[in-house]
Amino acid sequence: MASDQVRQASKLLGPLLRRRGTSPAVGAALRRALGALDKSLTGLSPQAQDETIASGISELRACVELIGKSDRPADHDQLEGVNKALALLAPAAEAFVAAPAPDLVLASPPETKTASAPRTAAESAPRRTRPPKAPALDFHTAGTLLLGLEAKLRTLHVVLSEPLFRLADLYSADADLGKQVTALKWLGRERVPEILRVADVAKSVDDRLAAGAALVHLGEARGAEMMMGILGKAAAEKQPLPDTSATLLRTLADASLLDWLLKVFLKPAHPAVCGLLLPLLVERNLLSSEQIWELANHPKDEIAVEAARALPWTDGHHDTQMLLAWAREARTPRRANALLFAATALGSAAALAEVRARVEKGEDVDHLLVDALAIAGAPADAAALTALAARPDSDAAYVLLAAANLGSAETLGALSGLSDQVPTNVLDEVQRMITGRASRVEGDTAKADVPIRTLRGQPWSVAGLIACLAEPGETLEAQRLMALELRARTGQAPLSTLPVLLPAAARPELLANWNSYYAKANGKLKPGDWYYQGKSMGTAAREARA
Repeated sequence: MASDQVRQASKLLGPLLRRRGTSPAVGAALRRALGALDKSLTGLSPQAQDETIASGISELRACVELIGKSDRPADHDQLEGVNKALALLAPAAEAFVAAPAPDLVLASPPETKTASAPRTAAESAPRRTRPPKAPALDFHTAGTLLLGLEAKLRTLHVVLSEPLFRLADLYSADADLGKQVTALKWLGRERVPEILRVADVAKSVDDRLAAGAALVHLGEARGAEMMMGILGKAAAEKQPLPDTSATLLRTLADASLLDWLLKVFLKPAHPAVCGLLLPLLVERNLLSSEQIWELANHPKDEIAVEAARALPWTDGHHDTQMLLAWAREARTPRRANALLFAATALGSAAALAEVRARVEKGEDVDHLLVDALAIAGAPADAAALTALAARPDSDAAYVLLAAANLGSAETLGALSGLSDQVPTNVLDEVQRMITGRASRVEGDTAKADVPIRTLRGQPWSVAGLIACLAEPGETLEAQRLMALELRARTGQAPLSTLPVLLPAAARPELLANWNSYYAKANGKLKPGDWYYQGKSMGTAAREARA
């Protein structure tokens, strides 16, 4: 939005604050609106400026609603100026909210007669109609807004879940969600009653969660309580939680909400809900290394598995022998595999050997065992994963991309035999991960006597790996494995976590810190070799082959 429009709107609002007889509520809303508009002119980033202007517009909308309910003539004298300011700031408002989606079917809930508190004199006075410039509070419009929010959220979830979406796709999907949230905030808090009505009649958990998220974006604390209640009830009734739940919580992770979610986690909530919250709390450094360690042996798998997955991101020197013992005593393969993954990432050679044995047998192999080899394996493990991908019951695309992370050119020789099981775009990505080119050329396979670990066509190195974490063209899945790999390869505890929705502006500074932190390891580890805890694995493999 042009700064001139904001300045003109501020000039219109300034005199309104000096009028006598204005009610405290209307005066407070006007001051908040003017404060937000003035703040937007102080050199903020484009995104922060848009959010601040949206906050000002929301306060003006609230002002219009308050004026409509007020009996004071002085309040109604403010209406013309407020509408002129809104016309400058949001001239397209009417068009945006006028037309609900044609396929939206939301019946208004039946009216019920209930006892109510005595009405005050202000409540009993005749209500004035909303001014022509203010959009009607339409039940169907609220439903349409929530459908839009839910659609943007699902797009973001798909980008985070599918293996070939890239960092640039994440930035785009996150920005689209942000635009939807800005539109929602622009409409203001007067939408809250309609959103609550939509939530009351919504049939799916996803729809009710979207309503709760909308309330949070509008500054309603009960929105967070609604979401936790919905998730807790679904978990208690043994219903599967929506697959977008974790993504949704990450998009709402402001400081006050995170503090509240930590309290919910520690109460504790239902194990399934705690398992959902745990990765987010770890990302934001709200759980200590000691707490995560204790949770890795929690009686409930939903919590223990997520805690084990989080252990490699902690700075503690954990007892890997204990992790291995817990894995061997585990009641379920899921828990055992999570503990083996954690022990392998933290430096247990015995755990790595156990992972290799389980992958070779092909029994109860899940993504965590595959990840363990992808971040800590040697050339032979790339061959083992490629063989696993060829099995009919495996997630071939996921396993093959994990094998490619090991940078063994011998993997390329097996691709032609997997063309019937793996999509072409996955095969192309494997090529790119190893050779730096998406298309196959002669000489891509390695010579048996000179194996070398490659990273996008160059000898693997710590610095090269960190550089890939900054590339918008890298897949999110590859970046996740590379970030985890730093600890397993160097033996150094991570400097920090890498949040899933880390803003683009914050990534360069974080990775610059990582480069400094791992500079010594980068100089020590020879490019083009495989390492585990700072020691070469490739040398031993070559000697065994010879």
